[in-house]
Amino acid sequence: MELTKEYVRSLFDYDPVTGNLLWKVQKSLSVKIGSAVGAIRGKGYRETTIDNRHSSVHRLVWIWHNGSIPKGQEIDHLNHERADNRIENLRCVSRQDNLRNASRYSTNKSGRTGVWFDKIGKRWIAHITIDGRFRYLGSFRKKNLAVKCREEAERDYGFHTNHGQSRNSTLL
Repeated sequence: MELTKEYVRSLFDYDPVTGNLLWKVQKSLSVKIGSAVGAIRGKGYRETTIDNRHSSVHRLVWIWHNGSIPKGQEIDHLNHERADNRIENLRCVSRQDNLRNASRYSTNKSGRTGVWFDKIGKRWIAHITIDGRFRYLGSFRKKNLAVKCREEAERDYGFHTNHGQSRNSTLL
């Protein structure tokens, strides 16, 4: 069965405080009416199974509020918290726009996405990836200049203001 707004609303209630969906019907023996839908899985997203189909709860919350998700669109968590499914934290965007609101990689040592220190040249390098292509922005003696250059490029290319933040560091 297609996950329409009507079907999703027939299965779940929405708690606006927590962003959780709550079961309205008992679809299996493991489901308790009124309990939160799904469990947090390996990548941090709350997930469930409906009619033998795996579903991410953030997508279900979007459908509950807005109806179907257009083909080629994704649901982005604005604050990078994958289990925070409050509707005000979700937006429907293209893959490109979703990537423009990505968390900083855990391996990042500079503290700023797109900025790294070249030990050989002893300079800070700024770069950005646009449409899958690496773009060199410049090398700088001072880190703050590389960061400033990267921030300007992010504004020019329409990146979200939360892009490059680490999870748990942004609030709505």
